[in-house]
Amino acid sequence: VISVKNYERAVIRAALEPSAELAALALFLNPIIGEWKPACDIVDALIESDPEHLGYLREPRSTPSPIPV
Repeated sequence: VISVKNYERAVIRAALEPSAELAALALFLNPIIGEWKPACDIVDALIESDPEHLGYLREPRSTPSPIPV
């Protein structure tokens, strides 16, 4: 339950502060994904599949600061 709650908080943060790294962090925190590389790959695939709506997320990616619990 705590893992899912952290994931949900990260999704909200990614929606409020749009960035690919925050979106990847949210996916990383999702218990189903849980790995940085696949999370980044999914975000990249989403951006590529819908550049009109998600193209603004293209930016250099670094490791984001932790989400407060």
